[in-house]
Amino acid sequence: MKNFTFKAICFFAITLALNSCQEEGLDIQEPASITDELEKIETLFNEGDVKIENDISGEKIETDATFTLREKIEEELLESFTKQKTFSKAQSNNLVGVFSSNWSCGFYERLSIHMDCEDRRPGSYSTGSVTNSGVYRGDVVLVFCPVPNNFVKTNFDYAVLNLTSTVPNSTYRVDRLFDNEDSGNKNRSYLGGRRAYGWRGYTSLSGRNLQLSWIMYPKISTPQNLPSLTYGRTYGVLGKFGSDRQIIHSDDEDRRNANRCDVYRYNSSGSRALLPIGTERTSVLRNILDEGRNTNLYISKVN
Repeated sequence: MKNFTFKAICFFAITLALNSCQEEGLDIQEPASITDELEKIETLFNEGDVKIENDISGEKIETDATFTLREKIEEELLESFTKQKTFSKAQSNNLVGVFSSNWSCGFYERLSIHMDCEDRRPGSYSTGSVTNSGVYRGDVVLVFCPVPNNFVKTNFDYAVLNLTSTVPNSTYRVDRLFDNEDSGNKNRSYLGGRRAYGWRGYTSLSGRNLQLSWIMYPKISTPQNLPSLTYGRTYGVLGKFGSDRQIIHSDDEDRRNANRCDVYRYNSSGSRALLPIGTERTSVLRNILDEGRNTNLYISKVN
């Protein structure tokens, strides 16, 4: 009798386990719902946590976010922007950012932006040494000198970082949203050695996904000299000109990537228009950055 009872219990346990496995298999094979699509969990890094920055295990797979998820991220970004007081024309002397080439910004406070790039099989890299910006332990670090916007059009395309809400007439504004690392995100910025938060114009300095806004000056036929920094310091801007160049490749989030790039044309009267996909938009981007699941920033030295 005891032997029969023991066998019955074993049979019941095995049957229950098989049913459980079958149910789990059905769950895995079910199509993803909208709720599942929004399960792109983005977490901030907490001090004391162990963060693996260079996980080379497994295959590197890059996927795009759904339209629903992209809308959600854009709504969060817009909500963050509207809560911040942006710099007006009268504030901060209409500053823009140029890439620092020797760590010192003279009279101005140095701005450094640390972007937490993809941790799993990270692929960020930098070529050339035109500026102090580059890749450190798999993450992109951009170092800028905020300077007054005395820039003008010249005989090549170039762009500077937009740090106020002012965009000059007859230029373009390029807003590049970086979908940074989702897990234990360590995005951070420093201005003058102190942590910086919120927005500077259309550029965000904090949050799980950073947006860098650029003012792009389209080329004209007549060459013009770009502004000089104090004490003859050299610097870098986005562009493909001259012989001293650098490329920074940002390996952005692989899973459900939501990178975005918006290009606005500001006409001679100051009104703006969002450019659709097409020839004009392509001509604006091709000499300053590559968009897509990952980002290339093209930097040239200004003597």
